[in-house]
Amino acid sequence: MVGDNDIFSLVRNAHKEEDRRNEVAIRNIVITISAIFALSLAVSWLVISYFPEYSCSVATSSSLKTIWPANAPLSERLTELNAPHQKVCDLVSARSIMSAFLATYVVALGIRSLFSKKAINFPGSMLPLVVLALASLATSFLPISSDVSLFRMSIYSSTTANILNSSVNIFCFYFFAAFVMLRAREALRSRDSSSRN
Repeated sequence: MVGDNDIFSLVRNAHKEEDRRNEVAIRNIVITISAIFALSLAVSWLVISYFPEYSCSVATSSSLKTIWPANAPLSERLTELNAPHQKVCDLVSARSIMSAFLATYVVALGIRSLFSKKAINFPGSMLPLVVLALASLATSFLPISSDVSLFRMSIYSSTTANILNSSVNIFCFYFFAAFVMLRAREALRSRDSSSRN
């Protein structure tokens, strides 16, 4: 017969094992999304530096351009400011490439979580994650500045500086969106299991 202390010990060990598994899963997601982001930056730089014609192809493709929703107003604003055509191409295509890489990962993560029997649990409310994801997306719609700016895209900044400024919004949006999706999936799973009981 198992004593009370043994039962409590088994429960504590099970919780510790689950916490460790969750910690490893979250760490893996953070590392993976960071690596994909770095890869997307590298691919963007290669396309802009060595294949400028492809850069313009990506920038003018309606399906690729709209991968990052803030591309359309940015493109219009740059045209109004008479920015060089290649600068518009490079900036819009880089944002599209980064968004395509990260969106693909987040969608794949979502599909995987649908079929996974093991949920990823992490503490805290989903609201801050939603707010941060939406704030990242909303600030990407700020118009490009016609003045010199260190923390915003500027018509006077180099293409590289503007891409790096944009990349912060893109990375943060997909980073927080990934965890919002996982949190929502876990909430639905918990609701389904409690309704069955």
